Amino acid sequence: MKRKTLILIVIALFIALIIGISIFKKDVRNSETKTNYIKNKDGTKVNISENIQKEKEIDGIKIEKQSLIYSKGSSKLTSNITNLTNDVKTVRFKVFFIDEKGTTVAEALVYVGSMEPGETRQLDSETTTDVSNIVDVKYELVK
Repeated sequence: MKRKTLILIVIALFIALIIGISIFKKDVRNSETKTNYIKNKDGTKVNISENIQKEKEIDGIKIEKQSLIYSKGSSKLTSNITNLTNDVKTVRFKVFFIDEKGTTVAEALVYVGSMEPGETRQLDSETTTDVSNIVDVKYELVK
């Protein structure tokens, strides 16, 4: 009985050691690269900044499920936007791509069109600037 217990403890410690090493390696890699993206084998860069992932709301328009991917010379921002108001809204955004210093490194103008109350649409914005390493995206409604 004691032998089985000892074997179980050794196995548990071994598993804990493997998990600890994998977490440590991941942390070291992220701190060494100091980037806000993950680069895939095909060269595509996927932004992982927490600010970009956060839900935003501007004048009754909710912006969520944002993703930013740089591939083949183009950065593409995709978001879901929802009209939270009780009114039909014509939605047009000026999009600002913000770096770690708070500087706007690129801008885009996106026309979504007329949105019914409660309607959700996908917003797509592209720029030829590599903005994969930005820390935030700011939106301004254009009236």
